[in-house]
Amino acid sequence: MNRLFLLIPSVGDEDADPDAAYLKQVGRIDNEETISILKRIVQSMKLVEGEDYEMFYDEKYLKKLLKSSDEGMPQMSNLLVFFNDADSIQQKGIGNIPLTINGVAVDSGLVNAFVEGKVSGKVLINKDALAQPDSPPVVYDSDGKCLRLNVLRCDSKEVYLWFVENRIPQRVLDSNYKKHGRTVKTGKGGSPISALTYPEEQLTEFLKRAVSANKTSNRLYFKDRKNDKIIIFWDENLANPTFHAMEVDAGNQEEIQKIYKLGGRRLLEIIDITADFV
Repeated sequence: MNRLFLLIPSVGDEDADPDAAYLKQVGRIDNEETISILKRIVQSMKLVEGEDYEMFYDEKYLKKLLKSSDEGMPQMSNLLVFFNDADSIQQKGIGNIPLTINGVAVDSGLVNAFVEGKVSGKVLINKDALAQPDSPPVVYDSDGKCLRLNVLRCDSKEVYLWFVENRIPQRVLDSNYKKHGRTVKTGKGGSPISALTYPEEQLTEFLKRAVSANKTSNRLYFKDRKNDKIIIFWDENLANPTFHAMEVDAGNQEEIQKIYKLGGRRLLEIIDITADFV
């Protein structure tokens, strides 16, 4: 499972302690600026809502960010609902190992939580929270070893493409599934099931890029705009995430309605958006 760590900037002079050494000091900000920060964080997750991941944030700095503004605004409340699906590093009790970040000794905070443990498939998501936004912080562990941090901008495309290449566990294509394959077959009610026309290597790449309606859905979708096709991948419910494929014309209204019923306009939009990413 992947782990996402949401970086939140530090607010106010009182935050200028060692634990904030790697964070941007933004001073006191107004409601609109606070909303802008939260909105970027939420929007960066737009294309990966159906992925299987754990998400963490630093509750200490989120609270200080909110104290700088009026928390009663409806838009603010709607954005904070997003954090219900994330875990506070303080409540989880992680992030207490000693590190040196940008030359300062730090023993708590989100970067510490990121480094703690040997779990792969981790990334820091930054909405201008880093003191050095154009380069990741320089981090050394207690043994003097320089640690590499994966840092992404708060950007839905960037987060999506990171999952395409780093998803844990990786999806597996079953190109020999008995009900789908290289010949036309008959489905429920006698409806024909299209034969696969793509080579296995291309289907494997499409599977990496396919999106889901939600975390519990057994279907993934990818639109091949060049050939005007939608490739539907079905989870075979095996120990490893294994999928077989079928392809339909992108204009097939019966299939479009099925997709709409499963994920609504949001899913159709995500299928369209991700079709254009390279």
